Amino acid sequence: MQGRREFRVRPQDPAQVAVTIDLPGDPPPPPRVVDIGSDGCQLHWGMPWAPSVPLGMRFQGTVCFNDVEPAFPITMQAMSRAEAPSGRTYSFEFGLRDSVRDEFVQALMKTFNRRAAHRVKPDPLTAIKAVLSLKDGRYDTRGRIRDISGAGIAIIAEADADRNLAESDVLRVRIGLTTEPIPLDLEGKVVGRQVVPEGILYRLHFMLDRCSNDAEIRSRILEYVKQRQRDVIREA
Repeated sequence: MQGRREFRVRPQDPAQVAVTIDLPGDPPPPPRVVDIGSDGCQLHWGMPWAPSVPLGMRFQGTVCFNDVEPAFPITMQAMSRAEAPSGRTYSFEFGLRDSVRDEFVQALMKTFNRRAAHRVKPDPLTAIKAVLSLKDGRYDTRGRIRDISGAGIAIIAEADADRNLAESDVLRVRIGLTTEPIPLDLEGKVVGRQVVPEGILYRLHFMLDRCSNDAEIRSRILEYVKQRQRDVIREA
């Protein structure tokens, strides 16, 4: 596609969209989606795993939006490549048929405009507690939720939490939402850790399988998110 570049969105949450591309040789790790639109996307690979993709060549790929089925098989053409100490960024153009483009745009808008994708903060008068641990349940560490969305969560844990949790990038999370009679038990991939005045801030993306019972857990989380949004509107 040549000419004017169409509107692009920049994912704030890696769980919102995933792009895979069939490259020759050993597959590289999944890229980070820098931006995406119906005309194409920018993908970033960190070093030293960044692939060498020949510009001008076409490849088969897949775009998968969070909570949108099915995924979109797509033809991708590498158009530019930028180097940086942190990695390598490619710009790809999509070859979407007109019959598919409308569905793709709808999926794009649903993913990045839906209310449930937004993070909400718990009611400060009823702070929500959480427990972090390793995947096998070791080292229970208490914390409280700072914010939550259908895709991820931020938890402030005790100041010495990382002494036991630093070894793993996947943690078990148990949270007791005010809309649920029993705590929810799930796993999250750690995408950020930071020392804050209250302790250690962990940012996690939920590892939920849309084809299993995890769909019910996601639905319960989204129900809480929507309830908090309604509460905030009433309080405004």
